[in-house]
Amino acid sequence: KVLSIAKEYNYSPYSFVKNATASKTFLIGVLLQDCCLHGRLLEGILARAQEHGYHIIPCSSYGSQETELKHITALCKAQVDGVIWEPVCEESLSRRKDFEELSISITWLNAAHPDSFSMDYQLLAKRASEYFIRKKHLLFSLLIDPQSPKSAEALMGYKSALFDHQLSFVEDRLLSVVAPDWISKIKLEGLTGIICIDYRHALHLLTLLKQYQYKVPDDFSVLAIADDAVSPLLSEHLTTMTVPYHPFGLHLCSHLIGQCEQHGSDCTPFVPDCQPDHFATLDVCPSIKLPHII
Repeated sequence: KVLSIAKEYNYSPYSFVKNATASKTFLIGVLLQDCCLHGRLLEGILARAQEHGYHIIPCSSYGSQETELKHITALCKAQVDGVIWEPVCEESLSRRKDFEELSISITWLNAAHPDSFSMDYQLLAKRASEYFIRKKHLLFSLLIDPQSPKSAEALMGYKSALFDHQLSFVEDRLLSVVAPDWISKIKLEGLTGIICIDYRHALHLLTLLKQYQYKVPDDFSVLAIADDAVSPLLSEHLTTMTVPYHPFGLHLCSHLIGQCEQHGSDCTPFVPDCQPDHFATLDVCPSIKLPHII
């Protein structure tokens, strides 16, 4: 039983005693909650690591602190030079001492830590809103998920764009995934466009609009802020702003390598730069296109 547990947690005697004269291993650990959901992010990390002669060890904790601990033990045993770590929860941060005892550098991702990196959904939503405003939309809204941190950030960006252009924020105009009467809300508030944080909700909204005889984008505009999992075939029929996870991965890995090689460890925030790939479902406000009769 003891040997079984030792194998499960990658334990070996004195594995946490690091030889001070040991050379670099040029290994980087990537401990994410789910690597499968971060394909483009991992590609960016791998690309930057290869540029500098490093190899990566990807691990997924799947939201389990026990699984996370096993991976931390394995990465320490491999004596990685640094780790990009997305903790399962705030309690997981106590395990940082395992890395610090071995002088393993840490780049934090989506963590309750002052030096943590995260994708700026507030800025993405603000830029998406500004595209609607440029198209003369005054009554556009946001489709949110009250349980999603991304939606909370996006709502702040939406409000910021409205404030910058002297437009009022009306909470009743917001669409919610927990209240599926979207068409009733659109008709009641006279909305002309919607920004969706999840492309799957955007696709469902397009289906509903078609059922109620809305012509997109002539009568109504839809824009989705989509992650890198969106199929190119789907994005052809939906205006999307793709979240730049590949450049984000490059940025994270550059920061970690800078720590490992002591080039500097300043936590320069990542500023996403993206724009709609096309305007298949985003057009000017319908009222602008109405003919003028004299």
